[in-house]
Amino acid sequence: MNDTTRPYDTDKMDQFLAQLAKDGVHASDALDAVVSQFSIDEKLAYELIQECGSWDDEFAQSTVLKSLFLNLLDEDAGNAA
Repeated sequence: MNDTTRPYDTDKMDQFLAQLAKDGVHASDALDAVVSQFSIDEKLAYELIQECGSWDDEFAQSTVLKSLFLNLLDEDAGNAA
């Protein structure tokens, strides 16, 4: 069913995201593919990829790595002082 409030065909989007996930495409590459294929902005594409749930593990890993990096920066700043 097409959702008239969205600037893309939801059925095609669902199929496209499912195929990207099946093919093992990384989240950042999926984001680029969605933006390119459906001519939507990155914010909307990011939201759609998150809602899809196929990249939850990758997003979680990214969050952990970002947190570790920020903690290392804080430690370095504390050691420099």
